[in-house]
Formats: sequence, C-alpha cells, structure tokens
Amino acid sequence: MSNVRIRTVVLGVVAALTTLALAASSASALPEFGQCFVQAKHEGKYANSVCTAKAKVVETKNTGEFEWRKATEMSAANKKLTGIGGKVGLTFLERVCEPSGNVRAAKCATGEEEVTVGPIPPNHFVECSSESNQGEITGPNVLKNIQVTFTGCLGPFGKCKTTGAAEGEVRLNGLKGKIGYVNKVAVPRQAGLVLEPALAKGKVLTMICGANAFGVAIGMGNETEGCVYPQKACGGDGVVSAITPVNTMTTELTQTFAVNEATAENVPSKLEGTQPLKELEGFAFSPNPEFPGTSMWSKIAESLTNSDTAPEALEIKAN
Repeated sequence: MSNVRIRTVVLGVVAALTTLALAASSASALPEFGQCFVQAKHEGKYANSVCTAKAKVVETKNTGEFEWRKATEMSAANKKLTGIGGKVGLTFLERVCEPSGNVRAAKCATGEEEVTVGPIPPNHFVECSSESNQGEITGPNVLKNIQVTFTGCLGPFGKCKTTGAAEGEVRLNGLKGKIGYVNKVAVPRQAGLVLEPALAKGKVLTMICGANAFGVAIGMGNETEGCVYPQKACGGDGVVSAITPVNTMTTELTQTFAVNEATAENVPSKLEGTQPLKELEGFAFSPNPEFPGTSMWSKIAESLTNSDTAPEALEIKAN
C-alpha cells in the first residue's frame, strides 16, 4: 500500500472517529440556559439568532453574526426568575392499614389488611387557587434558591396552611432544580425541569387542614419507614414538569405539571438518561392527639401550569 493511500486511510479513520465523538458529545449534552446575542465583529460561532446553527470558519476565524453567552456569564440580575401559576391540584392515592391503627411503614403488620383509598379526586384532596415562585439560575442547567407558595388552599375539613403561614397559604420548603430531556427524539427536543428539596431527603411540606383536623406531609420514603409498598427502592423525592419553549430567546418560560390521576403519578416522572425516578410521596396524619394515626407512605401528584419570567430574554438551548 502506498504512503499516499495509507495517509488517506488514516485521515479517513480520524475524521470518522472525530464525527462519532462530536455526535456522542451532542447526544449526551443536557439542555442549557444562556443567551444568544449579536457579535458586533461578525466573529461569532453561530449563524442564527438562537445559536443552534454553527457558522462557517474561514482561515481559523469564525464568521457568524451571533455568539452564545453561558448561564455562568450572565449578569446576576438576569439569572433571577419569578413566576405565577393558576389552580394547583394535589392528587392522593392514600394507602391505609385496617382494621388496627397503623404507622408509616412499607407494609401492614400481621393481621392487618392494606386498603387503598382513592385516588382523591374528585376535585383533588387539596386544591389551591394560585401559585407564585422565585428562583435563580446558578449553572448551565441548574436552578437554586427556589421558593414556592400556594394560596387559597382548601382540603378535607377546611383551609390548609403550613407553619407560620396565613390561612389558606402553603409554603413549600426550599427547592432546587435541574433541566434535562424528557424526549430527545422529538423535533424540537422536549426539555423538563425536575424540582426536589434543597436539603437531601428533606420534606417538601407539612400542612394542616381545618381546625387541627387533618394533616399531610409530602416527603420521601426511607429505609426505616419505607417507600410506597411494594416498591423495593424509593423514588427520589421530586417532581418533573415539561418546560417550554426551547431554542427560543424569550422572557417567559412555561412549566406544565401533568398528572395521571388514576395512579397519582406525575407524567413524566423522570428525565431521560441516567436520572433516577422522581415522584412525590407522603402520608396523611391526624394532628389531634385525641385521635392519633397516620396512613402509609402513599403516592401524591401535583397538577399546575405556571409562567416563569426573566428580566431579559434568555434561552434553553436544546440541540
């Protein structure tokens, strides 16, 4: 084989490996926050205004009109997000042990029978009239310092509230979030945002409804008390929403929390890839010491559509 042919074969192999590496890198990359802006000197890396099409390179120089500003390069003010939402519905697939009293356990004690109550709807076991939130982008696909408040909350036996809140007001404990894909095959790709407690294995909330008549805690099952039986491994304590739009510079992002009410599960319940299952679990309890008792760990799902607003246009790039 001549030297010219050997060189040609080697170059061909290198090019093929490079193409595969780039394809693997693109396929594995998560969606990311950032901003696409005009590059005044026309030396940007991108040819379009949403930074999804690479520009030509001429003599090692980029010739694009647009450049990408990473989330970490954005100003602190432009990383802040605030949001509002409409009606919130919590669906509960409550599991109890009968006939005797029960504790928060993976399964019923000897002689007891597991009974499923629900799902609850109709009209959800707790409904709130509105939602507000705030948070900040702290990395390419990370949100932190998320605070969420539900208002106008009504559940079994009356209005619901969390400790220190007004009647009908439910404040969630601090959350963190991460964006990923829920469907990479779709065109455009579909992104999702998973929210979970800022503190590992922390509770999302504990609220009381009515005059100390009914309580519910939303958190994560653990090895001591168990997760939703008959699961052998607890899902991560969190909830996934679709987040739109992608590949669009905008000041408004929309989150949609969809629910399968028959199973009290959010759909989807995980991001694609190696991300673990994310689901809300909890238990009902009596806050009245005269009538103690709790349900088993049970599935809970949240329905909600909200809009998150940024001070300046940004983008979830998903390509």
